[in-house]
Amino acid sequence: MEEKNMIEAVVFFENKNVEIEELSRITGIEVKKVRVLVEELKKDYASRETALEIIVGEKSVSMQVKSDYVKLVSKISENSELSKKAIKILGLIAKKKTVKQSELKNYFRGEIYTYVKELKEKEYISSDKNGLTRILKPTKKFYETFQMDLKEEKTQN
Repeated sequence: MEEKNMIEAVVFFENKNVEIEELSRITGIEVKKVRVLVEELKKDYASRETALEIIVGEKSVSMQVKSDYVKLVSKISENSELSKKAIKILGLIAKKKTVKQSELKNYFRGEIYTYVKELKEKEYISSDKNGLTRILKPTKKFYETFQMDLKEEKTQN
């Protein structure tokens, strides 16, 4: 696994400040190198058009929604009909546009099928059989709920 991706996965999953030393312990990467990789990750996010950003402190790192998007996602947290983990999974699916269900285990620990079922039942994602796995995609309801232009998303693919 690429070391920077390992750090990104841990920071994303934790959904809070993660101590640099803790990142080192979890990933097996020395502290000095973790600091360098965290700064690279921060620059990567800053250079892309993404709704997320990496915040690096003296001893910790976190991932958060950029201020421009806080109002949008606050709609979820105010009266969320989704569990916290389902929201994280939905965010990943929306970011990637399509995700193999089997790939979710690369990003999330534990039981993901319950959360995928929750998202399908609430009609935020569609699920199409593809060999031994399923392809997950955001639905029209997702785009409407989060006020995203579905036509614009389709032309970007």
